[in-house]
Amino acid sequence: MNKLFDNLGVTHLYSTVYHPQTNGQIERFNATMDGKIAALCNERCTDWDEVLQFVTFNYNTSIHATTKQTPFEMMHGRRATLPFDQQKEITSLTQDPEHSEKIILVKTRNVRNKFDIRYEGPFKIIKQLGHKTFIVQHVKKLTVTRQVTMDVIVPLMERWNLIQ
Repeated sequence: MNKLFDNLGVTHLYSTVYHPQTNGQIERFNATMDGKIAALCNERCTDWDEVLQFVTFNYNTSIHATTKQTPFEMMHGRRATLPFDQQKEITSLTQDPEHSEKIILVKTRNVRNKFDIRYEGPFKIIKQLGHKTFIVQHVKKLTVTRQVTMDVIVPLMERWNLIQ
């Protein structure tokens, strides 16, 4: 292993046992990956290995705040060409003048562990109260309605439509 490190010009450092702060960058990466895996996994998170390739692809093609580049760009020296680069720009809810009949998810308040469900829904926007306030109704449980603000809703995209 030391020969490999020498060939790659890597310095191997050991960290303190049971002190995750020592490896802050790795711990941050793990937290990011955990969140992405939790978002795509089934409720019991038994299919995490099936979504790992999509999570890795997402991570490698997402712009990082520190470098202002994607890992793909840093590795290959160019931006990744993705199928949706040729598609029309998607309008966000704040830019869309017609909010009614939009299907959304609502962020949950009580996330206890890293694989808990982070969104509830699907909900349908039935009324806009203010610029960023909506009344939403659960699609399946029609008696469930609530008032939400723009910061806790995300547009619903079918997972399989994105993958295929």
